[in-house]
Amino acid sequence: MPVSYQPEGWEREYRFVGLRYDQPEPDAVNPDQIGLFDGLACRYRVFVTSISSEKWSPAEVVAFYNKRAAVENLIKESNNDIGLPAHPSGQWAMNANHFQLSMIAYNLNC
Repeated sequence: MPVSYQPEGWEREYRFVGLRYDQPEPDAVNPDQIGLFDGLACRYRVFVTSISSEKWSPAEVVAFYNKRAAVENLIKESNNDIGLPAHPSGQWAMNANHFQLSMIAYNLNC
């Protein structure tokens, strides 16, 4: 359900897109896990965006941010696991080759 709102201290109004996903009962998944709220078998997510409702529907906003989150996780893994920020030189071609070889090594390792 999309809602426009300007929280206190924010410079302008933003669009909030909230989602509720049904989940299996917590006892069925992990009987030892205690939930925060009893009787709620739902998971909630909220996206805050500047993309207007005239431009994109709520489903399009969610799809866009899900893809973006997946890419950001890959970038984080690349930086932390293979040392991607350590560029070998100041030359673009050399850094591009380093990046490609690093990605090949990362994919082979996975």
